[in-house]
Amino acid sequence: RAPKKSTSPNAKIIMLTTTEKMATEALAGAIGGVVSAMLLYPLDTVKTRIQAEQKKEEVKQSGVGLFRRSISGPLLPPQKKPFLYQFYESVHRDGLLQLFSGVKPKFYHSMISSFVYFFAFSGLKRKVEERNPNQKISVGMSLLVATMAATANVVFTEP
Repeated sequence: RAPKKSTSPNAKIIMLTTTEKMATEALAGAIGGVVSAMLLYPLDTVKTRIQAEQKKEEVKQSGVGLFRRSISGPLLPPQKKPFLYQFYESVHRDGLLQLFSGVKPKFYHSMISSFVYFFAFSGLKRKVEERNPNQKISVGMSLLVATMAATANVVFTEP
């Protein structure tokens, strides 16, 4: 179906078809997903490093393996540094760009996943609206549509 032009003499807006609207909304969702993933990626990197260090410390303290240490009293956990301090420490030690190491797969996954989710959500919502043109979509129906879109997203984007 060809796009419709507005009937106003001064308007230069082209009306989009349903598929074009869905693709536009999906593209906006993909951009939003990528931006949020890229902004949060350094925080996730630092969180993962903290968890790895904590696990290494737990193994060291427990003496896992054949040569367990016998401990007469309870071990005190090492002092934990605040997250923001550890974030600053990571940036100072490794540089800001190092916190984005390995970001490429996350970028692509986030972009594709967000696009699929918003495309499915937009299409399913329009189908529901077409069936009930004079009714506003209820919260329950909106949650159902979101659940179906999330299911489609997982089916198409997860291995």
